[in-house]
Order: sequence, then structure tokens, then C-alpha cells
Amino acid sequence: MNPREALESAYNELSPFSTPHRWEFYSNLKHIEFLCKHLKPGQSVLDIGSGIGIFAVALAKLGYVVDGMDKYIFLPDTYLSLGDGAIEKLQKVWADNKIQIINEDVLTLASNKQYDCVVNIAVIEHQTDPKKFINACLKQLQKGGLFFCVSPSMVDLLNRLRVLWGRSAHRDLKPFFDAGDNFVGHWREYTLSEVIEMCKWSNLEVTEARNYPTLPYFNGKNSVWRSLFLSFFYLAAQLIPGARDTNSVIAKKLQ
Repeated sequence: MNPREALESAYNELSPFSTPHRWEFYSNLKHIEFLCKHLKPGQSVLDIGSGIGIFAVALAKLGYVVDGMDKYIFLPDTYLSLGDGAIEKLQKVWADNKIQIINEDVLTLASNKQYDCVVNIAVIEHQTDPKKFINACLKQLQKGGLFFCVSPSMVDLLNRLRVLWGRSAHRDLKPFFDAGDNFVGHWREYTLSEVIEMCKWSNLEVTEARNYPTLPYFNGKNSVWRSLFLSFFYLAAQLIPGARDTNSVIAKKLQ
């Protein structure tokens, strides 16, 4: 089974709960392909911020030993809440694929279990204390293991143009203003060089880092005209170094 087939199978098995995340298929595929270049089947992976387990199930189908971790899907009245009976249905899919999704926050996790790879996709930008978050991830990573960090780029082409037009590169001030310390959105996005620096400051050796496109041209959420408008910028971003939408870093734990 190749990464695309594994991911398609994960979406199908986790349906209908995976349907709202279908627009992320292309980005998930890119992340899986990138990770598989550096990790051998049979190695253990902890997927932090796993949600319902789409990425985790796909990795399990490719031969990895996978645990996920997410607290929001287990809580009522969050943006990831699933409704009555959903967790029980998902747990059957997880069990069939020999994975578990741990109902924990990595910042307070007491487990001593360590993995060959710790994955966090679109998680670090939600953290108020990225140093504390990275250190918590590294506690779950064995020496020589890989830290895989994926985050949106603060300086993608659309953000650059927003600033030129006198707008903020940040999104949605009102939720941030209203929620205060309870805000669950993006506290800060980063440039690729900033993610690399944070890894080095955390005593990690960067193996590979890249800025690349992961957003689909037509994601099913936008109107046709908005999709065409955004597609123009996604294509133009290919011509400008560092202007694509996603940063990914693979780094090795040294101690």
C-alpha cells in the first residue's frame, strides 16, 4: 500500500467523521510522503494533536506502530467535539488498525513511554509557550529519534500581500480579543528559519527543512471564484523563495 492508498483508506474507514477534514487530504498526503522518507516501517510514532486519527490510521496502514494524542475530541462543546456515540464508533476503527488515541495533553502527560518519532502537524502555532511544548514533545522521544514539526508559514505570499495592503497577517481578531487566555486559535505563526532556530535551541539537529505548498486549489470550502483567486496566489508563490504556505522540519534528538 502506498501513502495515497493508505490515506484514502483512513478517510473511508473514519467516515463520516473524516468528511469535514476531506479538504486536508492533499496536505496530509504531502506530510506522510515527507515523513516516510525519514522513517522506516515498524518504527513507533506519537501523533500529537491527532484529532480523530486520520494521519495515525494512515501511518498504521503503512506499517508504523502509532499512538495518537488529542484532548479536544473527547471534550464536549469544543470546536472538535463529535457528538454522542462518536468516540465509541471511532475506537472500533482505531482498534481495527491497532492504534490508540490518548485522551491527554502532552504538556501534562506523565507517561515515560518514548517513541522513534513525535509528530505535530499544525499544533505549535496554537501554543502560548512553544519552548515548553517542544520540551514536552522531546520527553516522549528517544535519543536519536525524530521530531517532525509542521506549521503554516507566517510569510507566505498571501500574508505578504495582506501586509502590503495595510492588513494584518494574523487572522480573526475578534475571537482572540473575546477568548483571552482561552483562545484556541493561532497564537503565533512562524517563518521556516524560526522553526529551525527553535529546534536548534532545543538541542535538536535539523535533518531536513522545507517550505512547500500543501493547500489544494479547490478545497470544497470556498466558492469557485474564491478558489480561482487563491489558486493564482498559490501558483505565484512557487516563484518566490519561502512564499509557500507550509513549513516542515525533521530534526533529530541528540540527547
